[in-house]
Amino acid sequence: MANGLSRRKKRGFNPPAGDTHEKSAWRQNLSLIGVDEVGRGCLAGPLFAAAVELPKWAIRSKNMPILRDSKLMTEQQRLVASEWIMANCRYGVGVIHPRSIDRFNIWHATLLAMKRAIFGLLSQHSACNDSIAAILVDAMPVDLFGSSYATISIFSFPRAEQASLSVAAASIVAKVERDQLMARLDTYFPAYGFAAHKGYATKVHRDAVLRDGHTLIHRLSFLRHGSDQETDDGRKQGSIC
Repeated sequence: MANGLSRRKKRGFNPPAGDTHEKSAWRQNLSLIGVDEVGRGCLAGPLFAAAVELPKWAIRSKNMPILRDSKLMTEQQRLVASEWIMANCRYGVGVIHPRSIDRFNIWHATLLAMKRAIFGLLSQHSACNDSIAAILVDAMPVDLFGSSYATISIFSFPRAEQASLSVAAASIVAKVERDQLMARLDTYFPAYGFAAHKGYATKVHRDAVLRDGHTLIHRLSFLRHGSDQETDDGRKQGSIC
């Protein structure tokens, strides 16, 4: 297992050292769900999370595109991969509005987005989810306590999108879905350049906010207290107001 692995619950799934989670699950005719988020460190726009369940035959498919950390892929590679995932896999997407991020803070908003994505995927299963070996989450300590899915094991560890195909697939879906939304929002707020920077705190974006003020899709808590927020890779971002 990857360093820093945190086992939240256990239901008989424990991959041997040096093995991948996917291979261990598929050998037992079980499935895995990968979960990741995108947009955590943005000044504007919603937070997206995705959950993806790769089918067992995927790894042997000649048509399967590159699946890896979305940040390491080109836009075209992500589009091709996302189209394939949506056509061949069960998936769910969770979206948190900027005002909810201001209300709950980014940590709790991320957990909520991930839970929404997971529930959206699991709702596509029958009432019995015995075919799900585990849920793999990038870094966040998600739990499903109090739900009918509470017996499913959850593993969270840093850089999971680089260690698991399932989490990589989730990162791709979340990235493509959010980028496409921000490109559409650019037509409503053309002065801010959302289609280019997707709401991240680039100089162009910061200058636009200082010049024209914030929009209804900006995260007010980030603008006021930016130095307390983190970007998607964990770095601090500065306040601009």
